[in-house]
Order: sequence, then C-alpha cells, then structure tokens
Amino acid sequence: MTTQETSNADLNDALASNYLLCDLKIRSWSGKATDNNATREVIENKQAAKDSGAFMKNLMASAGEELKVVHQHAATLRHFVYSRTLPWCSNGEGTQRGARLLASSAAMDFLQEFKVYKQQYDDAVRALVAVWDTRVGEAMKNLGQLADASDYPSATDLPKKFAVSIDMEPPHAMTDFSRLNVPAALATALGNRHMAVASQQVTNAMNEMRDRMLTELERIHTQMAKHANGEKTRLYESLITNMQGLVQMARNMNLTNNPRLTELAEKIELKLLANPISVYKDDPTKAAVMADSARELAVEATLEEIWK
Repeated sequence: MTTQETSNADLNDALASNYLLCDLKIRSWSGKATDNNATREVIENKQAAKDSGAFMKNLMASAGEELKVVHQHAATLRHFVYSRTLPWCSNGEGTQRGARLLASSAAMDFLQEFKVYKQQYDDAVRALVAVWDTRVGEAMKNLGQLADASDYPSATDLPKKFAVSIDMEPPHAMTDFSRLNVPAALATALGNRHMAVASQQVTNAMNEMRDRMLTELERIHTQMAKHANGEKTRLYESLITNMQGLVQMARNMNLTNNPRLTELAEKIELKLLANPISVYKDDPTKAAVMADSARELAVEATLEEIWK
C-alpha cells in the first residue's frame, strides 16, 4: 500500500468504528393534486400549448390547519436530524439527501431527542385524523366545482399516509469487502474504490461543517455589531445555542482527528459562549467585543488546514 492508501484505510477503519449512518424517512400526504379537467379548461381558454402547465389543487382549501401542523413537525424533524449530523455523499451536490453521519458517542442522546420530535409528529397526525371528515367536508365546499371526493383518503386509511422512521448502521469498512465471495483481486479493487469514495465523503462532510460554522460566526458578528452601534436589531438566544451545537459537533465529529479543529472549537467556546445572550443585550460594549471576536474567528475558520 502507498502512504495515501494506508492513510485512507486508517480513516475508513476509524469511521466504521466510531460513526453511524442515519437515514431519515418521512412519509406525509401532501394535500395537493393535479386537476386534469381544470388544466384542460385553462389551456383551452388561454389558447396555450398542451404542455404549458398544470392546475394543482389545494385539496384542503381553507381547511388545512391540522395538516399544516403535521407538515411543520415533519420539517422540524428534518431540521433536527440535519443539525446533528453531516452529509455522507461522494459529490458536492445533494447534501440534504440520503444517509448522514452521526458520532456513535452521541447516538443515545440523538435518539432520545428524535423520539420526542417523532411523538410530536405522531400526535399531530392523530389530531388530523380526529377532525378529518369535518375538514374534508369544509375543503370540498370551498373547492366548489373543483371538488372530487376520490382525491381524499378515508379517515381509516389516512394514518397509512404518514410515517417517520430512521435507520442507523455503521459505515462499511474496507475489510467488509474481503469477506465477499468474489475473486481476491475484485474484493481488493472494490475495497480500494470504497476507500477513495469515503475519503471524498469525509471532505464533503467537513466542508459542510466549515460552511455552517462560518455562517453562524458571520451571524454573530453582524447582529452583535448592529447592537453595539445602536442599530435596531434583536439578539436571539439561538445566536448562542446554534454555535454551541456546532462546537459540540466539531468535537464529536472531527472526522480527521485534526487538532486545529479542536483548537478552533475551544477558542469559540472561550470567546463567544462564556455568557448568556442577556449579557450582550444589556451591554453594547461587550457586544462590540463579541462582534470583533466572531470576525477574527471567522477569518481563522477559513484556513484550509483546519478542515483536512
């Protein structure tokens, strides 16, 4: 093995031993449907080409508050998972899709929090089911001639339209390929290919952590500078809590075990997270100091060697 191959193999073994892949699946009834008749009427009336567009009905017209709450809880679930994990993709696109990486040391806390969010989602679905027949009646009345009873599931079938699950498994290790019932040369080639892909996945994951950290540092700098200058702004607690989450992620998910990233996390904690947000609301001078610190840390966080 070359030095680079050995490094990739060590990284791959560390990933398989210390991390989990999380795959979140959410199934929700959208409450939307294409109306072919209305589409045809609009196209004919406007003398447009047949492929000019499609008329999409809001099936819960002015009667969809409970469904909206379900969808809001689904969005909250996704945000929770994305905020605690990093993408596991081999290219820079589609980082919000597919499995995501989680430190195994954080798995129990993650699952306990996930259970709370899932319960809220399930409760919202039950609340929707409880008023379903009434809401469908209201919606069909509001839709007028666009109403079609066949567009709606029954109250009995409705729960089947909604589901939340999360699958967790360790990333594959290079040694997994040696156990395949294939020629040794092919197993080795597959393992080497897997190592190369995993190396790129690590790079993409670390790039997202960097981008998220830079976004939050810039947010702190901007808001604190405005407050220090007497500009009208609001200092939300999330300025602190979001950064606390990223500092914890930098410690739990330092995929390359880079001491420079650990050092950056410690500096952020010392300079930006020592006080509650109320301290800065009451003291513009301290807000100015914090703004300057956030700007300096943002400059440091752009250094490439931190994320290797």
